[in-house]
Amino acid sequence: MSIRIFPNKQPNVHEAIDIYCDLGWGKFQDYNLEIWKRAFDNSDFISAYDENKLVGFVRLISDGFHDTQVLEFVVTSKYQRRGIGKSLIEELKDKWGHTDIYCNTVDENTDFFLNNGFNRNRLVSISKAKFK
Repeated sequence: MSIRIFPNKQPNVHEAIDIYCDLGWGKFQDYNLEIWKRAFDNSDFISAYDENKLVGFVRLISDGFHDTQVLEFVVTSKYQRRGIGKSLIEELKDKWGHTDIYCNTVDENTDFFLNNGFNRNRLVSISKAKFK
């Protein structure tokens, strides 16, 4: 496994949606690719690759000065618990740590973010039911 983190690399929308589906966030055919492509074009990314395969990413928006909002933070199930999420967070802190970083997460991932330096009042918990 040779994981590389890219701080400014927008992933391919198809590959990203494959990860969403792997994590139980719906079925591929339920995603409107045109809308998601537009959303991706208006977002910043930190992406993790194993060779040429996308294995995780952070999608965020930031004013670059005061606030950064993490919209999605995902690592495909096969690659979880290998330090990739921690590496993505370190890159997030390096690039946007001068801003207030807020993050949406599901309840079961709260401890991961708290253990990696997030403050509870900067985490917004969302229901997993949204993705079913």
